[in-house]
Amino acid sequence: MSTAPLRVLLVEDSEADALLILRELRRGGFEPSLTRVANEAGFTRALADDRWDLVLADYALPGFGGMRALELLQSSGLDVPFLLVSGMAGEELAVGALLAGARDYVMKDNLQRLGPAVLRVRREQQLRRGRREDLQRLVASERRFTTIFRQSPVATVIVDYGSGNVIDLNPAAVALVGHTRDELLGRPVNTFAPWFDASELAPLLGDAPPPDGLPSVERAVHSRHRGIVTVLASFSPLDLDDRRQLMVMMQDITDRKR
Repeated sequence: MSTAPLRVLLVEDSEADALLILRELRRGGFEPSLTRVANEAGFTRALADDRWDLVLADYALPGFGGMRALELLQSSGLDVPFLLVSGMAGEELAVGALLAGARDYVMKDNLQRLGPAVLRVRREQQLRRGRREDLQRLVASERRFTTIFRQSPVATVIVDYGSGNVIDLNPAAVALVGHTRDELLGRPVNTFAPWFDASELAPLLGDAPPPDGLPSVERAVHSRHRGIVTVLASFSPLDLDDRRQLMVMMQDITDRKR
């Protein structure tokens, strides 16, 4: 069986118990690198080294204990799983520790639970980090999209597919239609594009949308300051905020047509 490296900060004053914990971690499939501390000063110094995969702590040590260690870990801002390993029994102690933020509570007379508990906690940690990284990538992607959307010279409007209302429009679209952004947000896109018909664009949002999208079409747009403007309109489906949306891009070809 392959072993997984595990950097452990252990709060424990008994060397014999530390050896038993080390043995159980190895039996659980880990290759632990263990640093043992027995007081608050040592624990605080160790926390400054941000390299831990796991913190294990006895509930009660002379002048120190697991609950204080948990408090210090939480205040440090480190994202490290914390397990209590104690010889003190009691459902009230266990529940209190879990409510305070410990991931599990393992009794020293039942150390065979330690390996499976650490394995479960590590998997949960990896899932949380994966979700957090996915969210960070999503936020970064949306920020890039927003930057491109705002700076694009092509007039672009985002329309809610169900209602046909304007969700957003970029400065180029504001300049094209001659209305302010606030005047158009939440209003029907037909306010300036009377030809817009969401039902005609349904193929874009179906189970098998056209691989190349829909062909661009010439349409007339009502501009407040310029009257009728001819645009070459193209459409693209867009998934944001779990809403079915369409991105309508309108290239002004009025001068070309003339």
